Amino acid sequence: MARDPSRPARGERGYQTLKRLVREDEDRRLREHAIFALTQSREPAALDTIIETARRDPDGHVRGQALFWLAQTASRRAPGAIRAALDDDPEVEVKKKAVFALSQLPKDEGVPLLMSVARTHKSYEVRKQAMFWLGQSGDPRALAFSRSGCTGGLLSRDPRRPLPID
Repeated sequence: MARDPSRPARGERGYQTLKRLVREDEDRRLREHAIFALTQSREPAALDTIIETARRDPDGHVRGQALFWLAQTASRRAPGAIRAALDDDPEVEVKKKAVFALSQLPKDEGVPLLMSVARTHKSYEVRKQAMFWLGQSGDPRALAFSRSGCTGGLLSRDPRRPLPID
């Protein structure tokens, strides 16, 4: 009987099984389920595997799911790994999923990062996504930021025009 990858991994052996699935299995859906299961693992290396998947999986959807689940882990390493995807991933859709992942972080971490992305990211689509999630946050800092963005041309389509950082 095949193991259900959506159930929590048990110890080192379970972690190794999930790691192998994430790295080697061709089935995208199975890899997605294995990523979730890795978030339930108590093995310290599980977080490394999730971050590696967010960076290197050949499928953009799987990379995006890894970013989402990474945000749910509440790891101190999550914001940096998500920001790396915003900077380095070749697909705009993955970058937009990274913005959503930022919105899932605790507000003290996520809101300032979203504001930074809205101000400085080179992609108009990504900046627009950051503004959307800032609006959804209900955070007073986001409201003030959005108001200043409306008058400051925050969503300019010109990627060469970085916006001032207050």
